[in-house]
Amino acid sequence: MPSFPCLRVPLKLGESVRKTLLENNLLDKHHKIVSNKGFLYIPVSGPEERVRNLFPGLEFVEKNLPTLKTVKHGALGEHLKKFLSSEELGLLGRSYDVIGSIVVVEIPPSLRHKEKEIGEAFLASHKNVRTVVRKDSPVLGEYRTRSYRVVAGEKTFSTTHREYGCCYKVNIAKAYFNPRMASERWRIASKVANGEKVVDMFAGVGPFSIMVAKHAKPSRVFAVEVNPDAYTLLLENIKTNKVEKIVKPVMGDIRKVSVGLQGLADRLIMDHPSQSQNFLGIAVSLLKKGNSHIHLYVFAEQNRVQTICEATKEKLVSLGAKPVSITCRRVYSYSPKINNYCFDIGIFKA
Repeated sequence: MPSFPCLRVPLKLGESVRKTLLENNLLDKHHKIVSNKGFLYIPVSGPEERVRNLFPGLEFVEKNLPTLKTVKHGALGEHLKKFLSSEELGLLGRSYDVIGSIVVVEIPPSLRHKEKEIGEAFLASHKNVRTVVRKDSPVLGEYRTRSYRVVAGEKTFSTTHREYGCCYKVNIAKAYFNPRMASERWRIASKVANGEKVVDMFAGVGPFSIMVAKHAKPSRVFAVEVNPDAYTLLLENIKTNKVEKIVKPVMGDIRKVSVGLQGLADRLIMDHPSQSQNFLGIAVSLLKKGNSHIHLYVFAEQNRVQTICEATKEKLVSLGAKPVSITCRRVYSYSPKINNYCFDIGIFKA
């Protein structure tokens, strides 16, 4: 039996890793996933560097794998072709999100008259999905929420989402949550050293904070959230994931509650891509003296990344924080021209 490149994955992380590989077109669909002594061996295809960047904490190995006898392709596409022309399929696009049992899809106005059929196609091709919604507004306001419309299935915006052994209760209409950040949350957790104090400045329902608490060994994670509905879900998710002794929830605007957190952070998570650069002053005040780290998320066009990098360095220096290292990675595509980038910044603060 021939050997193939695989990721060696703990059983509890298997489904999350498989989904992330699939979403990034890196899953080898021609060979079986095998289980052995508490680990899954998931076959991958594509550049090894991309796989390693997505999963820096997982081992890349060669493994003998059986070939799948049949490979199913395009189940969703086959359903959609029954009532959409090729041109209409192009208008609908291929991008959608699965949050727990809810599919979130963008349906252009020209296809709204077929939205029920589109929703039913998603239900028919995704066995664990119970609700299909379409985006009804852009992300708006301080709480980063948007409006949705149920087009098929159960009329609910609440669900339970699982990734990397973590479990989050989410209400997509009341609280911000981005499933596309799953592997990024895992990446950040893998960087946290034992005993670190971490401040999650825009915690939402807690995915970064809880991921770090469960998969690293910080001494404390401070999860700050301004949205009351998200904060309520954050409290529930902390309890569900049994990280009450590590994650301390803080209700309020980071600009108003930062006084009690100043000078203690080894690491900051700034997952507010449209606004995070405006909070660098507060961020520096939270950092301890000596060496520390910032993970700064920014929406930008590719040709502006270097400009943002230089401007961020200058701003940090003006605030009394010396950048000793800065790297940038693309996290996901936000729109045809704009990506979400993470700037990993090493800081020395005198």
